[in-house]
Amino acid sequence: MNCHQVVLLTAQHIVSPIAGEILVPHVLIEYSQQLESQLSHAALMSDVHQVLVSSDLFQPQDIKVRMRDCCHAIIGGEHSRFIHVEVVMWQGRDFSQKKTLSNAILALLTESFPDVAAMSVDIRDCDKQTYSKRAPLVTELTLTKARSPLSSVSNQ
Repeated sequence: MNCHQVVLLTAQHIVSPIAGEILVPHVLIEYSQQLESQLSHAALMSDVHQVLVSSDLFQPQDIKVRMRDCCHAIIGGEHSRFIHVEVVMWQGRDFSQKKTLSNAILALLTESFPDVAAMSVDIRDCDKQTYSKRAPLVTELTLTKARSPLSSVSNQ
């Protein structure tokens, strides 16, 4: 995209029209299949999303939360119930920000599932140089300064 173009994107499109960056974080909640009847996917994803919003590290529209049940898992040599949350975000957050976020997510899990002993949260940095993603444009409108009645609009 050159400086004379404007790209309009839907909320599902995760490439920033200004910086050309792919926005994160990605949150993956893994849980043992034994918890399936005990949890509400929508509620847990919403609660975790809200923890990330409350951290003031991310914009709400940039947060992506997914869940995956693990039907085959052994913890400490036994088939045990567990919840693990992995947050992948751009490099650059300091230790304190990551630890505070990790503790906040773990506190939510502990409050929501007091009888689940195996819980963990992992905050990871995503390397911008090696991360790749295909994000199709849903709507694209190209305006050229020389041909547009909006010639006063600039990308300064």
